[in-house]
Amino acid sequence: MTYAAFSGVLKRLNEDSKTRILIADGHPFVCIHYKRVLETQARFVVVGIAKDGLDAVKKASELAPDVVISDVFLPKLDGVGAALQILEQRPETAIVMISNANDMSTLRLITQLIKKEPKRKAFLLKHSLADIGDLIRAVAAVVNEQLVLDPNIVKKLTSHYVNRSLLDRLTNIERQVVMQLTTGDEDWAIAESLDIDPSEVAGYTNSIYAKLPKISGRGHLSPREQAVLAFVHHSTSTPYELADEA
Repeated sequence: MTYAAFSGVLKRLNEDSKTRILIADGHPFVCIHYKRVLETQARFVVVGIAKDGLDAVKKASELAPDVVISDVFLPKLDGVGAALQILEQRPETAIVMISNANDMSTLRLITQLIKKEPKRKAFLLKHSLADIGDLIRAVAAVVNEQLVLDPNIVKKLTSHYVNRSLLDRLTNIERQVVMQLTTGDEDWAIAESLDIDPSEVAGYTNSIYAKLPKISGRGHLSPREQAVLAFVHHSTSTPYELADEA
């Protein structure tokens, strides 16, 4: 084996031990920025960059990434459509969807991915990524099979457009817990922020799950995952009333 061939084998083995990431965005400078941020972490490697949705589907098939980071509004094929095709080919792929928009039509669009499988999904707003740690944490979370929503998306669901009949079922503490569950916080972090015992978080999660409408075909999910899925699903697919501004 030549030195070049041996080096290539070593490189592939090294990449295989890391989280492989594909980035899809129509703006090259955004892709370069994400790549630089992610590769500050020794456990991440960016294996490819796609310029549009069709390119993302093609490269995901060729490169077999563990995680695809995609803008919602890609040229040729939107990010959600591309992600759905990628998941048809490789269901275990984690998806981090990023958007400039925070309107209800965009939220309903991305819930197509949640309804397919809530695990290994994250939805972030670009203006929230000023803290580079947010993107790194989101990737780490989806690799660990979590569902993560940008806090501003959760705020919109619970403050600006309120499904009153849904939230009226929950106590104030349960509302706070479910909001933090949807942002991917661990039980200990939720307990710390709400000044309660970590064991109480599990109890509130079970209570939330019991109160919210069930979604068929999701019996394989944990109560935490089902509670988050039910909250997001019913917050984006049922009639709304405009909440009073504070």
